Amino acid sequence: METNSFSNEELSGTHRQRPRLSNWLVFFLFTVGLYGLITLILSIVLFDKNILAINVFLGITELVFGFIMLLFSAYTIFIFINRQFNAIFVAKAWLAILFLSNCVPYIVGSSEETVLSNYGRIFFSFTWFIVWFVYLTLSSQVNRAFPKEERRFYKMDIVILIIVIVVPVVLCTAGVVTFKRDILEIYNGMR
Repeated sequence: METNSFSNEELSGTHRQRPRLSNWLVFFLFTVGLYGLITLILSIVLFDKNILAINVFLGITELVFGFIMLLFSAYTIFIFINRQFNAIFVAKAWLAILFLSNCVPYIVGSSEETVLSNYGRIFFSFTWFIVWFVYLTLSSQVNRAFPKEERRFYKMDIVILIIVIVVPVVLCTAGVVTFKRDILEIYNGMR
């Protein structure tokens, strides 16, 4: 006599076996994790105590961003491995953050010559974004693992995105404002 042992989740239909993640999805998750780790390591290695001495906000912006990206990368990997319905939304958001974080330093506050000299990096970042975004959107492998009709995002995803975007922007803005204020005070003191 054969015994079927199913969990309550399987019997109720709320959990179903999904195909394994394809090699490309595994590679994508590997790059997500690697980027998060490298971002944090570089922000620590390239940390300049002189900037911290000049302006605390500017000094910690890169460190905080590195830490946030490591956590966001870990969250992205976690929801993919657990096949949560919000995985594709979060992965696409992660790609957008990656693209913006790679481009903003070359565009904001840079001269035209600096932007043009870094055009290759911006183009590479844009290409990386487009290739993976299209893959996550159109791939049949992705659709089998995460059917489009089951995909959604949660309010917590929006909160996480707001934190990932707003915290570094606020720190950087506070740094620029206080730096300009300090420069004006020095200039006015010299008159």
